[in-house]
Amino acid sequence: MFSEQPNNSNKSKRDSFEQKEREKVSKAPEMDSKEDVSFQDNYTGIRVLLFGVCVVFSGYFIHTKMQNLQRLNKLKQQGLIDYNDESKLSEEEKKIRIGGYWALKDLEGKDFSSYKLEGSYYLLFFGFSLCPDVCPLSILKMTKAINKIRTSNEGKFFRLKPVFVTVNPDYDTPQKLDQFKQMFDEHLIVLRAESTQSPQLMEMLRKFKVPVGLSPDEVVKVNEFFSEKHEKKGFFSRIFSKKENLDSDMGYMNDHSRVFYLIGPENQFLSFYNLDIETNELSASIMDDMSYDLGTRYVGTGHKPPVKLGQQ
Repeated sequence: MFSEQPNNSNKSKRDSFEQKEREKVSKAPEMDSKEDVSFQDNYTGIRVLLFGVCVVFSGYFIHTKMQNLQRLNKLKQQGLIDYNDESKLSEEEKKIRIGGYWALKDLEGKDFSSYKLEGSYYLLFFGFSLCPDVCPLSILKMTKAINKIRTSNEGKFFRLKPVFVTVNPDYDTPQKLDQFKQMFDEHLIVLRAESTQSPQLMEMLRKFKVPVGLSPDEVVKVNEFFSEKHEKKGFFSRIFSKKENLDSDMGYMNDHSRVFYLIGPENQFLSFYNLDIETNELSASIMDDMSYDLGTRYVGTGHKPPVKLGQQ
């Protein structure tokens, strides 16, 4: 009988504690189930909207780009794009564009322009007959690569010509260039302007971004600058220092282009290759670029290429 009293007392305490806890819970403020307390959930809709806008914009951009490519291919097939015409180009486009119409002379003094190479691919190199090593080795590499393509099974579908342009026609007379040409392949086309300061040559060098050094007038100005710089030195500095000077014969410090240029049958620039490229790699790269150009102009257009591109 006495042992039941502590149990009843403990039970009473527990009941009292539980009752107080229930009262605390009942007095606590209730949370509104409709209230959004998540910062992330507040911006979910905005993120979905932005993602949808990006997808739509990307799709529209790709669709427009593909339509423009199809339109250009169609115009090319119809012969309505003239890569020789710069009249519709802005000044900024002219700065970044490579190639275009050019007009020079052959070794017989006859006019020879880019129109004469229409329908043919051609590999272009600028040089100088007195260049001791780079020019002759580069021309030899160029002609070897073209002959390798010409004798291959795939090469029979293309007409590819090697073209050499002298950057110093004042020295490279037709007679000297004729002797120079005999060291290389008979198919090499050698061209020149009437003079080193010929507007036609200067324009062609500008279009192909070929730096060829200083003109005679520029050499004079450079020497005047060196003279003024030398006079500004102290007395003893002038005695023990050598005066810098450019010889007039050094007007052309760069006597060759730094690359080969691959031009397409519509006189459009396709690619360029460094001069230190191996012959086999050069021929393979040219073949890849010509095949890609042929594919983009005919695949999917419904038109068939000629049996031999450039055949007249």
